[in-house]
Amino acid sequence: MIKDIQYLWLENVYLPGKWQTGVRLGVDAIGNISSVSFGEAENSDELVNGIIIPGVPNVHSHAFQRAAAGLTETRPFENSSGTENSFLTWRKIMHDFVTQITPDDQFAIASQLYLEMLKAGYTAVGEFHYLHLDPTGNPYRNACEIAEQVVQAAEQVGIGITLLPALYSVGGYGNVSPNQGQRRYILAVDTLLKMVEALAQRQRNDGNGQVRIGIAPHSIRQVPPKPLADVLDGFAGIDSTGPIHMHIAEQRRDVDAHIEYFGTRPLAWLLDNIHVNSHWCLIHATHIDQTEIKSLASSGAVAGLCPTTEANLGDGLFPFSAFLEAGGTWGIGSDSHVSVSPIEELRWLEYGQRLIRHSRNISAPKKGGATGARLYREALKGGAQALSRSIGILEPGYRADLLVLDPSHVDFATGREDELLNSLVFSGNSNPILHVMCGGKWVIRNGHHPEEEIITNNYKATIGRLRDMTL
Repeated sequence: MIKDIQYLWLENVYLPGKWQTGVRLGVDAIGNISSVSFGEAENSDELVNGIIIPGVPNVHSHAFQRAAAGLTETRPFENSSGTENSFLTWRKIMHDFVTQITPDDQFAIASQLYLEMLKAGYTAVGEFHYLHLDPTGNPYRNACEIAEQVVQAAEQVGIGITLLPALYSVGGYGNVSPNQGQRRYILAVDTLLKMVEALAQRQRNDGNGQVRIGIAPHSIRQVPPKPLADVLDGFAGIDSTGPIHMHIAEQRRDVDAHIEYFGTRPLAWLLDNIHVNSHWCLIHATHIDQTEIKSLASSGAVAGLCPTTEANLGDGLFPFSAFLEAGGTWGIGSDSHVSVSPIEELRWLEYGQRLIRHSRNISAPKKGGATGARLYREALKGGAQALSRSIGILEPGYRADLLVLDPSHVDFATGREDELLNSLVFSGNSNPILHVMCGGKWVIRNGHHPEEEIITNNYKATIGRLRDMTL
């Protein structure tokens, strides 16, 4: 017989606004925290020794791109003006690669990726999913075929997921026809909304708290004003408070093309024409001006920042310090998964600003404030908002998503309270995570997942075949 409530006794835990030793955490049958109390452990409690902190939300993922990491790291060709090596050349390789992926491949890739996320400290993921059609650009018999493979991968591994089926209407500004790679992404608005409704009904029927459904109009480049307005109206009828994610102002050439086509900057256009609010997460927003920084911050939307992917693609640096000064909300994502580490994302977020300003501890909240601690806390807060999940805080009503750090790890030898988070973010490269709980279940124990060997072998076979076909 399964107990309705399980109790954990936590040795040293970060609670909202404070560190506390000797915390008794009650977790209900669907994985929510039911109670928090203090004192000695009771006989039936599970003792959890170590440093306990909330797991990190990953606001932006394209799962299939994990299998292509490394494929794009060669110079593609020479031209008369030198070497042309940009986001567009990366995108061409990615589109060629995606033409090969089957639903079974998607499951294998997503399972491996989500396993890696858990081991690195991510306990929830926003999956920006736009691989909808078969390799010829025709629909599967089940419109949710590949989307359901993504959800099943998350459920197999145990990570929480906010699935964001993407609307991708055209190949580019001016209603350009999709290229061969893009044809798998293209859906009519009503088709996408039917998919979202079916997935949302599945979520309601499951009722386990691990799956959330939103939408992702891909970008203004790929979704012109009419289908954008239509999909937002339709989604409001399905879930008026659901999460909405969109790429914005990632590349300078995107900004230039938008200005040429609409006469205004992309983020300014979006904020002027669409009611953007706290349900939105705008991904990248790399190239925004001072007016847009303030407008984005005041909108309440989350800026979804992916520093390792933005660096890998040569995008540029988000104006992070100015956004913090404006009171903006933000979260981190691993996007193309050239790195699957929340620590590396947070480091690069801070280090990029240091390189620009030739200074240190740019993100520290005040004199004497802890830079790593602020970054970690705000990534929890913004990530939870972006994924529309009750996560990132260990208190009643929130999901029991937590990390157990090894207290004997060399980087924590002298750390106390916020110094622990500073050390976690800015010290070394070895992984100090011993155990991971997600939705009240232990999914990582002593650094390993119970199905790790099966998942990894399946991924190796899949990626070997896909790369042979692509290369």
